[in-house]
Amino acid sequence: MRYLQKAGLFLLVLFCVAAVTSRALGEGGECGDGGVWEYNESTRTMTLSYTGTGCGVMTEYSKQSLMPWYNIRQEVEHLVIGEGVTETSELCFWQMKKLQDVSLPKSLRKLAKKTFNDCASLKEVIIPEGCLDIGTSAFTACESLTSVQLPSGLTDIPDHMFNSCYALESIELPEGILSIGRNAFAGCKALKSIVLPEGVKTIEWQAFYHCDSLMEVILPNSLEYIGGCAFQLCTSLEKVLIPGPDTSLETFGDIFDGDASLKVLAINGIGDPTYQLMDLDYLRPPRMIPSGSIIYYNQEVLWEEAYTSDRTALAILNDGIFTQAPEPGGVLGIPTREGYTFMGWYTKPDFSGSPVTNYVDGGIYYARWQRVVDPPQTGDEGNPMLWGFLLLLSGGIAIRVGKRHWVNGKTR
Repeated sequence: MRYLQKAGLFLLVLFCVAAVTSRALGEGGECGDGGVWEYNESTRTMTLSYTGTGCGVMTEYSKQSLMPWYNIRQEVEHLVIGEGVTETSELCFWQMKKLQDVSLPKSLRKLAKKTFNDCASLKEVIIPEGCLDIGTSAFTACESLTSVQLPSGLTDIPDHMFNSCYALESIELPEGILSIGRNAFAGCKALKSIVLPEGVKTIEWQAFYHCDSLMEVILPNSLEYIGGCAFQLCTSLEKVLIPGPDTSLETFGDIFDGDASLKVLAINGIGDPTYQLMDLDYLRPPRMIPSGSIIYYNQEVLWEEAYTSDRTALAILNDGIFTQAPEPGGVLGIPTREGYTFMGWYTKPDFSGSPVTNYVDGGIYYARWQRVVDPPQTGDEGNPMLWGFLLLLSGGIAIRVGKRHWVNGKTR
């Protein structure tokens, strides 16, 4: 009996030692088609490897608690995914709160939905060139993320991709991007500026919502649609130019609502006027923008019922455009229009009175243009009688004379 007790005690001790040794050296097992995982406690490193058989796709788990590393997920500090792994699974590294860095393989083709959701300590990510399928919320709530390198062939920033990445100050978007998803950068409170490359067509709902530090956003001419609340509560945003002449704005007033520093909003166009007139309320000026601000806009007819602000000046471009956002400060910007000479800003739509250069709260201003007409190739550009006749026929419009042009009887 005493022998059996000693034997049992020995086996118990042996089991405990084996468990501790196993725990110290690591844990692991299978995790997909041809994939295995291993955790080294001493280095706090988790490694996913490919065995050479199968397709390298990680296992999908119906519940997070079924993931084999579920109980150690908040201990992992370093993650290495080896070559041969092609796809992650949904929420596979969810809530690895201490994860600081990750190495992704060139073989990776897909980052599944919420792959790194709530990895609060993750600081840097380089997504390999071949990984062009990225699921929604892939990096949501990665609060410490400061650096991201995106693959050059990426075409879409998915919904919620960087939502609540509080430390992200800047990001370079590849040239092939076509759309920015819903809430893609919402809550990125440290983001100071962003350039949307030429080719981007859509910015979805709340894409940059509550980006408190965002001071500058450069939008492309290719932009066709801006969703509601896209830049709402961007309290540091000072000026915005919407350059595309055919950009449609969903609920215009909501897009920039709460932008307490916004002083200049220049809109070269606004898509289909027929559609816009169906709901004039959505054309109302944004709320909470400060006194001393100005909105440059094109078709006055769309504002006749919608514009009622006594805090915001309005400047009607009359088919003029800006190539960059005008500066704030009370001085009216100088637009351009192909084939026309800008003659100044007027306070009345019939251009009576004298032109003005400064704007005041609640003022409405109208851009006056004078057409420039290329003369016929007569070879007699110096004949004043000929130019006087052409000027009379043109009704006082400007006529180009070589590198000079004729305006109201004077060569300039």
